[in-house]
Amino acid sequence: MKPNAAIGEQLCSHHQETLHYEAELCSLYQQDKFYAVAIGLDLTNTNPIKLLLTCTS
Repeated sequence: MKPNAAIGEQLCSHHQETLHYEAELCSLYQQDKFYAVAIGLDLTNTNPIKLLLTCTS
């Protein structure tokens, strides 16, 4: 499970910057039942320090 803080609508990246990517199965679980399943794309910047410095300015 990923915390809500790990989910975003904006990707901060620069041209030819290395990103790690993987497909994931995402499920919505409410009221003791699975309601939906979807495929998600996980994009992770491999240099988080640089990401923090460029995305906060």
